[in-house]
Amino acid sequence: MTEVIRLEDVSKRFVIVHEKNRSFQDVVVNLFKSNGSREEFWALKNTSFSVQRGETLGIIGYNGSGKSTILKLISRIIEPTSGKVTVNGSVSPLLELGAGFHPELSGRDNVFLNGSLLGFSRRKMERIFDEVVAFSELEQFIDVPIKHYSSGMYMRLAFAVAINVDPDILLIDEVLAVGDEAFQEKCFQKIVGFQKLGKTIVLVSHSLGKIESMCDRAIWIDHGQIRSMGDCQKVVHDYLGQVYAIEDARAKSEHQTAEQKVDAGEPASRWVTGGVRIGSVEILGAEREGKHVFQTGDNMVVRLRYVADDEVATLPISFSVSICDHLGNVIHRALCLHQQLVQAPSRQGVVQLEYVDLPLLEGSYSLSAAVWPTDAANSPFDAHSEMHRFSVRGADSNVRRMESGVVSLQHRWLDGEGTELGPDEAIALKAAE
Repeated sequence: MTEVIRLEDVSKRFVIVHEKNRSFQDVVVNLFKSNGSREEFWALKNTSFSVQRGETLGIIGYNGSGKSTILKLISRIIEPTSGKVTVNGSVSPLLELGAGFHPELSGRDNVFLNGSLLGFSRRKMERIFDEVVAFSELEQFIDVPIKHYSSGMYMRLAFAVAINVDPDILLIDEVLAVGDEAFQEKCFQKIVGFQKLGKTIVLVSHSLGKIESMCDRAIWIDHGQIRSMGDCQKVVHDYLGQVYAIEDARAKSEHQTAEQKVDAGEPASRWVTGGVRIGSVEILGAEREGKHVFQTGDNMVVRLRYVADDEVATLPISFSVSICDHLGNVIHRALCLHQQLVQAPSRQGVVQLEYVDLPLLEGSYSLSAAVWPTDAANSPFDAHSEMHRFSVRGADSNVRRMESGVVSLQHRWLDGEGTELGPDEAIALKAAE
């Protein structure tokens, strides 16, 4: 295969100015100041990789990690501070859609303006103009100044120009969510058509499913340096390992903060009427270790510690634990009725709830816990409302690609004869829906 893109030991430095000149006088005064208000930021550090003709390369990483900088270097919008960038072929960057559009000009004029900025002749733009307009679905508004366009119309036109100039190399920076669902599907099919024609594509996306389904290889970049490169599933797995570790640390910190607020007073998300008090709520893994990031199918344990006042220390009580989604909707509620409080000098007790093969799909969740009198129609002794947070990630790439929603349900796909389809066939069927 022929190499069309190569980055050799590329670094890119930006200078961040922390002071903003407010007047002409400030500008003059700051000419004689030291560089104390400026900071160097290295968006890329000694980065090297290549892309073959006809290959689709995915780039993933956190915001600010250097992904967009790579695309801007390939498209020659910026130049490297050091190292060498080699590109063989015409490039169409879908980066900041509409960059270079003039609001006072009509959509028609901006098609030609944007085409010239991409390096294409007026003759070529005249040849593809009707295709651009038809693809954008803006025939009725093409002679209207684009300052009167909605943001969706503006992005449609920009995408239509970039995608229809027939480049050798297409650069895509998280711009696939353009317009309504039907238009997004049209954009996706256009990109798939590019792949079938053997075009080279470099795709930056936070959608790991798109990276795995669309790309031949992937790169994970972190703080300007490549952390993993190669097979898409391996790179995504490496990246998610760090994501889970960071989320687990954050969830533990939030949990500790919630516990500290409980100790310091009564937060708005807690109601106490007295009699029995929740001492702590712990979220644990199968080995009873503290855990706040789970995978679909893991075991999860909720351990609730409580302490009773003397007057109710020998009475039966009830417990409840609820799982809520990120909007606060209750997904599941479990009740444990009429448990006898421990009769010990400490007046303390423990109850545990175990979720076996946790069926939750990827997302952020919260736990509510409460302890009740035997007659649950009364107010709870103590209740924590959505105070304890955890998250779930898909167990593997197939879970992320084949299921969506809140819970994972046992299911299988069959063909018209009732024969079960294999995983690859089911993925293809799902993608075609």
